[in-house]
Amino acid sequence: MNKVLEVNSLNKYYRSHWTYSKKQTLKNVSFSIAEGESLALLGVNGAGKTTTIKCILDLVKPSSGEILFDRKATAYLPEQPYFYQHLSVRETLKFFGELLNIPSDKLKQKIEYSLSELGIESRSKDKVKDLSKGLQQRLGLAQLLLGEPKFIILDEPFSGLDPLARIEIREFFKKIRAQGTTLLLCTHILSDLPELVDNAIILAGGEVKKLISLKDKSIDIEKIFAEVNNSVMPGQK
Repeated sequence: MNKVLEVNSLNKYYRSHWTYSKKQTLKNVSFSIAEGESLALLGVNGAGKTTTIKCILDLVKPSSGEILFDRKATAYLPEQPYFYQHLSVRETLKFFGELLNIPSDKLKQKIEYSLSELGIESRSKDKVKDLSKGLQQRLGLAQLLLGEPKFIILDEPFSGLDPLARIEIREFFKKIRAQGTTLLLCTHILSDLPELVDNAIILAGGEVKKLISLKDKSIDIEKIFAEVNNSVMPGQK
């Protein structure tokens, strides 16, 4: 099976502006995702999840290591997507579709499809500034669909969502996953993982501490997560 993403021996150092000393935030991080699979990147705050994603997206330059994937077939949704607040939902999708150089006749069809898939047709004329966090998250996902990505990277997609919105977004991920889309998911919500991903990686202190297959539904991911982090930070509850 072809690999959609391959990360090899990724290291990242940051230098202090005050002391010029180096701090290593990623330590030989390596993993891969096969076509059609989904992977969760887990860890407490400061474990290195966001730095890893930023290195993959070339938003931050790694100090060393290799990252291989097809950027043109990839889409990314950050934890807090930013949209122009004065635009409507439909205008926002039109704006991003034009940035992707989608022909106008095809773009209209894609917008209608995206609105329908995310259940926001009735809010298409609403301004972004009037949308809740959950609706803005749906808009972000609708925008991703315009480019028909084969690989989607998601940073904390459930952050700030109410329980109903979380369930609906989870069902959307399950649907696109069943269609063959490859996912890299960074999240703090562990209970949803068995339904969403094939494998999970636990990062701690910038290192990969555990690779877990979630195809075995008897695995208690929350228990394993706690055990890994308690072993790294003994005494912390």
